[in-house]
Amino acid sequence: MTSSAGDREVPLDELLALKDFDARPVPQAVQIIGVLVDLAGDARSEAGLNQAFAWGEALASRSLDEVQKAQLSYFRANLWAHRRHARHADRAIAWQWEQPELQEEMLELRRAVGSEGFGSFDPLLQCAVLTNLGGLLNTVGRFVEALEYWRRALEINSKFGMAWGNRGVGLRTYAVAAYDPWHQHMLINGAYASFNRAFADEIIYNVGDGPSIEYFLSERKGIEERVEVGLLHEPPPPTTSEPGRSKIERAHRRWCLDEGLFLNPINDLGGDGTAALDDLLLPSFVAPITEPPSLMGFFNQIKQEYVAARWAAYEGIRQKRFHFADRDVELYNTLDYSSYSMAVERTRQAFRSAYSIFDKIAVFINEYMKLGLPSKSVYFRGIWYKNGDARQRILSDEFTKIENLPMRGLYWLAKDLYQEGFRDVTEPEAHALHEIRNQLEHGYLKVHEILIPQPAELNSMDAMWRDAMAYSIQRENFEVKTLRVLKLVRASLIYLCFAMHREEAVRRKDDGRFLAPMELDILDDKRKY
Repeated sequence: MTSSAGDREVPLDELLALKDFDARPVPQAVQIIGVLVDLAGDARSEAGLNQAFAWGEALASRSLDEVQKAQLSYFRANLWAHRRHARHADRAIAWQWEQPELQEEMLELRRAVGSEGFGSFDPLLQCAVLTNLGGLLNTVGRFVEALEYWRRALEINSKFGMAWGNRGVGLRTYAVAAYDPWHQHMLINGAYASFNRAFADEIIYNVGDGPSIEYFLSERKGIEERVEVGLLHEPPPPTTSEPGRSKIERAHRRWCLDEGLFLNPINDLGGDGTAALDDLLLPSFVAPITEPPSLMGFFNQIKQEYVAARWAAYEGIRQKRFHFADRDVELYNTLDYSSYSMAVERTRQAFRSAYSIFDKIAVFINEYMKLGLPSKSVYFRGIWYKNGDARQRILSDEFTKIENLPMRGLYWLAKDLYQEGFRDVTEPEAHALHEIRNQLEHGYLKVHEILIPQPAELNSMDAMWRDAMAYSIQRENFEVKTLRVLKLVRASLIYLCFAMHREEAVRRKDDGRFLAPMELDILDDKRKY
């Protein structure tokens, strides 16, 4: 088996026998690793993959530019993908909650996508990387977030067939997990439309995409066999005006729609005004008749806190006008373009409040799953482990023995959050989000309109203008990270409700008795004052 390296075909055995890899120029060394990964993967050569891994580790310690770092991350992601596919032939392994190969693959793809060199990739390769990342998220149960990566791929090239097909798969997964009939209908309609786009005449596929195309065809046929085809072609209900009664309400709701922030699965299909409501509710669930509706009340509070954080973010990010509360508040000009205003404070409040919801979701899970963990041991990053002891890294049987995809999605979303003592983080910026939250709660976060880069070595004059006490961040970057946290929280709340729905179905089946679900009326808006 051979592949091209430079101007000639290089056999796998010749690459494995290469003795002067460390002496090769960096650009050539990067390409050698890429070729070796492809060859070893196709040949299912563990020795070849091991060699590529060792060379990648050695190359990472050399001086690489941003494009080379992105390329190396992409090739290393492919290496882990080959290892993952080899193990996942066994369904029992594929369903396991802990997936070391997938975790490394996801981390490398995110490093590639998040690097400054990613924009130098060929556009079709950018589409492939984004599509693969979306596919990984969908595999572990994070179908809400997967949609963003397929959208980004299609923004680069709307003819990229693998993105359309994967989007169809993801929306079908989303629809199966949903329990509201309208949400299910709209999501399956979106899945069917994506599969149809995947087979349009102008769509582009690469050599080797054949198995995926066949899978997309079978998925579309499966939808047609279960749903009346005429219903699948119904367009979304038209909206004749922007949602909301006042100008500020309409502007706020349009912003939420465009950012995908409504607690409504339909918002993940786009910005149509019919999605401009937060209609996500807990599924029907069974509880002892003597038990008060505590979970419903707790969910109400969590949901309201999210909505309030979302409004605070809107005010901080979009309402950049002088606020009368800032008038006559005398502050020093520290000459470093620092930002002090009600708008900045609202963004701070939004970040802090949204981030706090993760641990409240853990409290909810602890109660609903009857884990019995003491309150001091309950936090989102560690709720998944036996006795709440994350240091031993032993997942609780209450989770690993159930095939609950949205619950597993929550577990994998928790890996995007940094926590002291945890090494298995799948999000490169997790530490930055954690540090911002920590500084907001306990330290000194300074937001700057302009953040002037400081050299590593400062002379005495430069040092005068570096605030060593502060964690400094540029305002626009802070706003982007605030939106990132809000979207993670939104996805978490959707997964939580869907996971509960799945668990309730299993409990009713196992119990074998007719049990009346707990249901309450919806609170009237007129009582919200």
